[in-house]
Amino acid sequence: MKKTILLILGITVSAATKSQDISVMPVVGLNSSNLAVSGDFESVLGESSPIFRGSFGLEGALQLSEKITVNLGVHYSMRGSTFDDVNPDFDIFDDGGFGNPGGGLGFPGGGFGFQPDIDLSVAFRMNYIHIPITAGYRFELNNQIFIEPQFGFYYSYGTGGEVDVEGSVSIPFFGNLPLDQTQSVNFENDFSRHDFGLLGGVTFEVYRFFLRYRYHFGLKNIAQSGSGIPGGEIGGTDLDQLFDNDFETSWRFSAIHLGYRIRF
Repeated sequence: MKKTILLILGITVSAATKSQDISVMPVVGLNSSNLAVSGDFESVLGESSPIFRGSFGLEGALQLSEKITVNLGVHYSMRGSTFDDVNPDFDIFDDGGFGNPGGGLGFPGGGFGFQPDIDLSVAFRMNYIHIPITAGYRFELNNQIFIEPQFGFYYSYGTGGEVDVEGSVSIPFFGNLPLDQTQSVNFENDFSRHDFGLLGGVTFEVYRFFLRYRYHFGLKNIAQSGSGIPGGEIGGTDLDQLFDNDFETSWRFSAIHLGYRIRF
């Protein structure tokens, strides 16, 4: 992946040096991101809330004509989404007590069953090498002020992250048992390392300083079988069993960047 990124940068620089109107732009800003969930798991996770995280990188712009530009960037993009009202699937308790389907607590086939009360929130934080590619049209308001709508697509490569679970399960006779756990994102089994989608936005530039807004619409389902919820065991029950993992999820996020255009 590092060789691919270096190759992309090399092609950009090589193309740029042959043009009379090229720019390099360092950028820094914030992402406000959400995971859009669909499928059976949507009713389990509930509504998501955005997490604000940082983003920074370097971009190259090639002006093809007086008005039309092409931009290619490489960012380190940090994203996150939190679900504060998670409702686990209780199907495994339908036949009996906690930890013992078909029977009571500790007594398979008899005794007393119950539905545990679970208060749970889950936060996903993932980091990516993010490559946006856009085409723009520059409206000149005066000699040093521009507005540039941009549209394009992006590809992102996951480098790491973590899943945080906070909450407790209330069990009769046992009280509240904590469910707090943190584990690293597993890009091999739980989540796809690759993400791609469409983006659109606008740049407002004054004397080479600019403020830019972009919205990203992920097209890639990043969830894989068994995604996301840290495992563990409480009362003889595997926590992974509390969740129906048949679901799809993709990124939706806004990015606001400040930057400076260095012309060559």
